[in-house]
Amino acid sequence: MARSAVRSDGLIAALLRALPLILLAGLVGLGVPLALTVSHDHQRDDRRDAVVAAARAEVTNLMNIDYRTAARDLGRVIAGATGDLRQNYVKLRTHVQAIAQDQSVLTGSVVSAGLLWLHDREDVARAVLSATGTDSTGGASASVRHYRWVLTLRDVDGRWLVSDAALEGVPS
Repeated sequence: MARSAVRSDGLIAALLRALPLILLAGLVGLGVPLALTVSHDHQRDDRRDAVVAAARAEVTNLMNIDYRTAARDLGRVIAGATGDLRQNYVKLRTHVQAIAQDQSVLTGSVVSAGLLWLHDREDVARAVLSATGTDSTGGASASVRHYRWVLTLRDVDGRWLVSDAALEGVPS
């Protein structure tokens, strides 16, 4: 029996010496997946923030077009757009003279913005924004109106661009 007691004491001592290494391996084994999850969550939050920021910028651009600076203003809209929306504003920019004749001044700002959904695999998102603005065409006095925009955005080479912009309901 003395022999078996020596073996178990040696085994216990060896386990106690290895315990810090075993605990460290266990912590690393648990920590790496946790760190990867946290990193993925931060990346997803960053993408969501980027979508909402791009949507805010584009609605701000869409709601701030002055006949005196229309070519530059429309250029900002075009820079934040893609697809058919971009093409429509490229065509509209060729008619800057008509905007100048109407002496149209659109001013507005985003009140709130939110992300409706984001599909990471397809790099597409939809955002909804509330905005207020005025339109004083031909120098007429403008009253404040409230708008609800729904935008579809696409990730194009790392930039979120608006592919579709629609006003929901009647501005009030």
